[in-house]
Amino acid sequence: MIFEFGPCRIDVDVERTRRWYETAPTLSRCCDCDGCVNYERAADLFPERVTAFFTALGADVKKPTEVYVNCTNKDGSLWYGGWYHLCGMVLAEADWLFEAEGAPFGSRGFQIGLGGGGPIAREFPRPAITLDLWADIPWVLEKENTYEKDGE
Repeated sequence: MIFEFGPCRIDVDVERTRRWYETAPTLSRCCDCDGCVNYERAADLFPERVTAFFTALGADVKKPTEVYVNCTNKDGSLWYGGWYHLCGMVLAEADWLFEAEGAPFGSRGFQIGLGGGGPIAREFPRPAITLDLWADIPWVLEKENTYEKDGE
């Protein structure tokens, strides 16, 4: 299925991607650091528009290939980076970011780009592309956030 985002176009095999994510482990199964556990739990609070975006591509928003915390924002949310893999090909690429309207997670909200993430896992079906993510995600764990604050 062809998806267009501004000047970018990708061809995604949605069913093949969905089948892979159905058996992919959750973040907390692979890593129990506070950042990964927080992201997985906070995914339940993502705006419907963001969840629907990932679902349309066949990806499970709770199962990124990788996430990392850049810093704690001044409002207490965490600025995350990460990526998801998709079965498919890039048809047209450009310097482009998608910010989901109405994302209540700070000024950066959710932004999506193509191809900058880490290597694609050997077991992931080919051809494959990487969908990059940058997002402000709230701290939802019932423990103290120990990630460094922005500018400190």
